[in-house]
Amino acid sequence: MSIKKLEKLYKKYWDSLRLFRNTNGLSSPLLIKTRSKKIKLFIVGQETFGGWTRDSIKKCQNDYEETLIPCLKTEKPKKRYQGKWDTWSTYRSAFWRTVRTLVAELKINQEKEGIAWNNINRMDYKGHGPNNKLKRQMIEKFPLLRQEIKICKPEIIVFFTNQRYDKLLKQTFEKSKTKITFQKIKGFPLKKLAKITIVGFKGKAYRTYHPAYKQKKEVEKIISTIVKDFKN
Repeated sequence: MSIKKLEKLYKKYWDSLRLFRNTNGLSSPLLIKTRSKKIKLFIVGQETFGGWTRDSIKKCQNDYEETLIPCLKTEKPKKRYQGKWDTWSTYRSAFWRTVRTLVAELKINQEKEGIAWNNINRMDYKGHGPNNKLKRQMIEKFPLLRQEIKICKPEIIVFFTNQRYDKLLKQTFEKSKTKITFQKIKGFPLKKLAKITIVGFKGKAYRTYHPAYKQKKEVEKIISTIVKDFKN
């Protein structure tokens, strides 16, 4: 894991990212910041809903870290609000509750093993998902996700993107000239849970529903299945 490689990647695209954001009224992009040399888990969500308006890579990464670190902790945030963020609402969301469950079941030692997070759509439109045209343009212009994964070298990736994003997910990797395929896991229909093969990626990858779409018990069953398959 090379932090400098991430910085170099973001500097390469920053001017065009900023121009695209300003032209289309989008938020600042979600850019990874990590202090870990080894990344165990890479989480991919759907899109941001923060409406960030930062004007530098450093500030974008600081927002990222200020969100990720509190949401991974087992204890609840002491402060209800942190900057413009309602930390408590973010912490207790279905997405982050599920991520913490996954981290616990994987028995990740956060002092030694890092966790990275991003979204298939790393910019939002006024706190909501961008339209389909902008989603496609983001992927075509900024093929960052595959490169972030290549740099972070996680052991496991979980895409909480829902099956309706499969086409966009394929386009994301194909733009980086990387083929991906989806396989069924016993006991689940493909739309609910899939194991993903990513050419050139040595770890294991999975795609499932966004946690907000399903009941807690069903989400927990899916997480347990992912962890069991990963360990086998």
